[in-house]
Amino acid sequence: MARPVGRMARRVLGGLVTLVAAGAAASFSASFALESRDPALALKLDGTNPEALIGRAEAALANPGSSLDNDDLLEAARASIAVLPLNAAAFRLFASSAATSEGIERFESQVEMSDRLSRRDLATQLFLIEAAVERRDIRAALRHYDTAMRIRESSRGLLLPVLSSAIKSPEIRTELVPYFRDRAPWLGEFIRHAINNSPEPRNVVRLLDEAGGIPEGKFLDTLHAQLLSRLVNEGEFATAADYFRSIRPEAREILGSIAMTADSTDAKYTPATWQVFTIASIESMFLAAPDGGFELTSEVEPGFSGSIARRLAALPAGEYRISAPIRATDMAPGATVTFQLRCASDVVLDKSIEIRDGIPFTADFTIPAGCTTQLLTISAGIGFEPRKPVLTIGSPTLSRR
Repeated sequence: MARPVGRMARRVLGGLVTLVAAGAAASFSASFALESRDPALALKLDGTNPEALIGRAEAALANPGSSLDNDDLLEAARASIAVLPLNAAAFRLFASSAATSEGIERFESQVEMSDRLSRRDLATQLFLIEAAVERRDIRAALRHYDTAMRIRESSRGLLLPVLSSAIKSPEIRTELVPYFRDRAPWLGEFIRHAINNSPEPRNVVRLLDEAGGIPEGKFLDTLHAQLLSRLVNEGEFATAADYFRSIRPEAREILGSIAMTADSTDAKYTPATWQVFTIASIESMFLAAPDGGFELTSEVEPGFSGSIARRLAALPAGEYRISAPIRATDMAPGATVTFQLRCASDVVLDKSIEIRDGIPFTADFTIPAGCTTQLLTISAGIGFEPRKPVLTIGSPTLSRR
């Protein structure tokens, strides 16, 4: 395992295990409120306080005049672990003492024996995760992750954030592949968490590519749109388009047009396909159009101002004219519709027109070289006049100029 990965995993997992240990210990005695500030006083209130045992030993270790020896340190660690098996501080004391590596390995082997006797103990699994990370054994750490998340679903809230952050490591992504193949029971929850919370969503795409994609399933199928939305929201248009091409054979044709068709309005892959915005003041849907295609119809409350729909496109560089038929009923004067087309960094089209029944939207724009992927957003601004406006936008067409 590469050193940066080991340091990152040790730092994050260490913080996690310490947090769990503190939470568990706090329920034993009121003395735990004093364990970090005054471990000696905490031990007077509760002589078995595991954190205070370690705190007192470490304080003595830092005192040059202390007579504490190696045996005393190891005894403090053993006494602490006897009360609280999940105890990163005690393991740290073992590692930082003059104990031989054989002694530490012997202690770890006792925990592993407990694991072999019963895999139902979450504390044992979390300790073994910590120990595996210390020796940079990714495969063993993930094996204990798997066991912990199987035996206690509540542990997923603690472990999945760490795992989602760790997928930036190629080594960890490689070792996760078998859990995709075996459809681990926590897999769907992990993918969803990684999509929504991983610091870099492109690493989720890398993981899915290496693992052969998201496994099929009713719940898992909904994750495609979540990942595409995360990528688009963060301006990763090209990555979103590449991911869409990897999961849909007809993606190239869909992305090469902005028309509203059966394929381009498939909600399973929004916003690579047309995505309608669902909020309280607007209700939109795609309906069959008289010409055999599709059109977007929106019932809008007075005062609405915002986005109606959006979609990704991959139009070649060049000069274009866009046209979209518009129908409107009970629309107040001054209501507008806006079409915006933007690359990852530049807006190439941003035009508003007043909504008038039967008057189409038209505009000219230029896609520069280097803008390989674009996002088209349709917005509207409706006056506050008390009416029941309905806006229908037909399938947009493009022509070269």
